[in-house]
Amino acid sequence: MQPSGFPFGKEVQSYRQTEVVTPFQKQNQLFDKPIGQLIYKAYIWRVVFFSGAGLSFFLSLILVGYLNSIPYKILVEQVTSKGFLKSPPEFLSPNYTVSQTVLEGFIQSLLISDQSGGIYNNFLDEASQLALKQGVAGISQSELKAATFDKFTMNDLNFSGELVDKKGTAILVVSGQFGHQPLTTKEQVKINPLGIYIQNLAIERLL
Repeated sequence: MQPSGFPFGKEVQSYRQTEVVTPFQKQNQLFDKPIGQLIYKAYIWRVVFFSGAGLSFFLSLILVGYLNSIPYKILVEQVTSKGFLKSPPEFLSPNYTVSQTVLEGFIQSLLISDQSGGIYNNFLDEASQLALKQGVAGISQSELKAATFDKFTMNDLNFSGELVDKKGTAILVVSGQFGHQPLTTKEQVKINPLGIYIQNLAIERLL
């Protein structure tokens, strides 16, 4: 048996707003307060929010494009103590200042590299190459890798420091001068991204 009572037996019809009066709409007002008015306000705020978000995104793109178009100078601090370079070296200013941490790491790399074929020889003068070979003779590569610099100082273009082992015992005293050498190959960039050039290297064995 098909139900005949409301709402099952009544055909659904469309009514204009003025034809229907609800308990909340006795004076034919626009909204069934308070729910209808809140829904309308929420709709307006959604329109405002998404319009503002779209405008903000568009302005952000303009700002990023503008900032990327401004030329900038790369600082030496962008090179880590391990020699990782964040930017191509051709943009480095020739008047940059090498930090103590970077120079320490480079000198220690020199001491270690002589044990593996002298790949740093292009960044040493001839006298320094000989001093490096004689200075690290008989010291294992693992011992050099485990050592650290102590009392490392820089004065203008001069440097000096003690290399100590894990126990804090001084192994070597290293001193010399450093400057800058232009880089011409990708291999040089990979090994020595700042183009540091060592002169008058002296290594004194303490053990």
